[in-house]
Amino acid sequence: MTQFVTFGGMAGWLHPGRSGLGVVLCSAFADEELSAHQGWRDLAGMLSARGLPTLRFDLPGTGDSAGTLPEAGLMEAWLDGVADAAGFLRRHAGVTSVALVGLRLGALVAGLAAERLGGVAALVLLAPPSGGRAHLRELRLMQRAATLAPVEAKPWLDLDGHRLFPA
Repeated sequence: MTQFVTFGGMAGWLHPGRSGLGVVLCSAFADEELSAHQGWRDLAGMLSARGLPTLRFDLPGTGDSAGTLPEAGLMEAWLDGVADAAGFLRRHAGVTSVALVGLRLGALVAGLAAERLGGVAALVLLAPPSGGRAHLRELRLMQRAATLAPVEAKPWLDLDGHRLFPA
C-alpha cells in the first residue's frame, strides 16, 4: 500500500517492494509535471508490483514540498533533495542500492545527482532537455504561446505560478 511520507521538508509517496534495489523518481517541472502526474503514479505502482520499492517525491519548493523556489541555489537544493530521497529509501525501505529515473527537467536533475552521489545502480533519463539553457528557452516559448502575448519583463520566468529565477 502506498504511503505518504515527508523527509527533509519534502513530500513523497513510498510504494513498497521487497527488492534490495529501490527506485527514486525525479519528476518533471511545472505543467509538464502536472501532465505526467497520473502516468508517473502508474509507473511507481508498476515498479512496486514487480517488487521494487519506489519513491516519488516533490523536489524542494515544488508540489506538496515545503517552501518556495529560491532565487539562488535552486539546483543545489534539488540535488540535495535527490540525495535525501535516496537516503530515505535506503533507511525506510531497506534497499542497498538505488536507481534514479528522471523525466524532462527531472532527468537533468537525476543525471547531475547520479554524478554527485556516485554508486547509483542505474540511471534512466526520460525525454531530458538538451541542457538547462535550451530548456529555459523552451519554457519561455511555452509561456508566450499560452498567453498569446509578449511576456512582461521580470527577473524570473513565471510558469503558471511556478517562478523560475535565472540562477
